[in-house]
Amino acid sequence: MNKIPLTPFAKGGKTSPLADRMRPLTLEEFLGQDEIIGQGKMLRQAIESDKAPSMIFWGPPGSGKTTLAYIVAKHTKAEFIRFSAVTSGVKDLAAIRISDETVNMLALMSNGDARTALNVLEYAAGTSENISSQVIKEAFQKSYLFYDKDGEEHYNIISALHKSLRGSDANAALYWLSRMLEAGEDPLYIARRLVRFASEDVGLANSRALEQAVAAYQACHFMGMPECNVVLAQAVIYLAKCEKSNELYTAYNQAAADVRELGNLPVPLHIRNAPTKLMKDLNYGKDYKYSPNYGYKEKQEYLPDKLKGKKYLK
Repeated sequence: MNKIPLTPFAKGGKTSPLADRMRPLTLEEFLGQDEIIGQGKMLRQAIESDKAPSMIFWGPPGSGKTTLAYIVAKHTKAEFIRFSAVTSGVKDLAAIRISDETVNMLALMSNGDARTALNVLEYAAGTSENISSQVIKEAFQKSYLFYDKDGEEHYNIISALHKSLRGSDANAALYWLSRMLEAGEDPLYIARRLVRFASEDVGLANSRALEQAVAAYQACHFMGMPECNVVLAQAVIYLAKCEKSNELYTAYNQAAADVRELGNLPVPLHIRNAPTKLMKDLNYGKDYKYSPNYGYKEKQEYLPDKLKGKKYLK
């Protein structure tokens, strides 16, 4: 990486390509792009007053991107460093010193938003020569919302929400929901957890709970943040106030334990499907009784022989 000199090209140098020798060195020599750098335009005023912001020049080859960058370099008193992905590599980037702790803090607090990270980094660099983690926090002006989506605190807070719902504390549940949403948590992640809660911890005690949770997920999907925050709040408060039952959860786990322990037990012959004559000859479906026709009073076993009489639901 090289510092850009005030006069980046020596016009008329015999060793320079003609395109370089003809390259404009001032805004007056630069032709085109009048809509952004013409007389009186905001960008031109910013360049001439040495207040140029962070910029990305985009356009086809030969449209003046590099030339305009050098003109900006010539007008500013700031230090400009030229870096090319073609001629430079990782070893050059390694020369830029910033602590791993500070980089991690910036990444975590920006919640994966590169634009936020760059804007905060620019602001921090303009207020302090030593960009520490504390400077990054102050630049964000929201350090109290620090939230690591992949770390311990992420799981602590979703656990707090789940347990508040289970304990029917709507106020606490609303607080933990707000903590996650205001810190940038994906609303669909929360909605999925609520759908699970509706069956695991409410279940048949209130069958409408699942409808509420699924509706909240669908609303979050097509609305997004911040509009869906009240949708999730409605679902959270509804679930918190519901009567609770984990019977479905425990019953399923017991049935799954039998499957793992006993393996693939055979289906009783009388409830097997019998689409062919051969299957019927093998007694598939024989003596099966259609329960509604018998007022559900017929004695008919539906479980495998080894599990006859087993009750998963109390």
